[in-house]
Amino acid sequence: MRNFLVFSAAYLCLGIALIFLVREDPQTQLAFVYVKSLSLAGSLLVYAKYLGIFVVIGLFVTRHMGVANRLVPTLYAFLGCTLFSSAFSLWKTTIPYVVPFYADEMLADLDAWLHFGVDPWVWVHQFSSRVRERRALL
Repeated sequence: MRNFLVFSAAYLCLGIALIFLVREDPQTQLAFVYVKSLSLAGSLLVYAKYLGIFVVIGLFVTRHMGVANRLVPTLYAFLGCTLFSSAFSLWKTTIPYVVPFYADEMLADLDAWLHFGVDPWVWVHQFSSRVRERRALL
């Protein structure tokens, strides 16, 4: 698991380097990702006390089974998955800046043709203005 953590950290560093190479305003992009990550972490901290209680009880119940020895690799895996997920998001959103998709205009024209000369998003926005916000959340 430690190798996975190291790989994920390297993948994240390469993603950050790629953003600095090809994006227009890399500092703003990274700040946005950082703020969103903190927001998500803050919402997850609500459940941290329950997770802590569960871990303490689990370690107490399984103290003779060697579970405590697997705790550090589990934390490596958790942190590695978190870093990998963040890095993947950076890479995925940066790909169009490296290699623009050649068919975007063709597909947009096809969408407009299929919807009788009107872009589909126009219809969706007209319809969504009629839907009450409370109904949309259900």
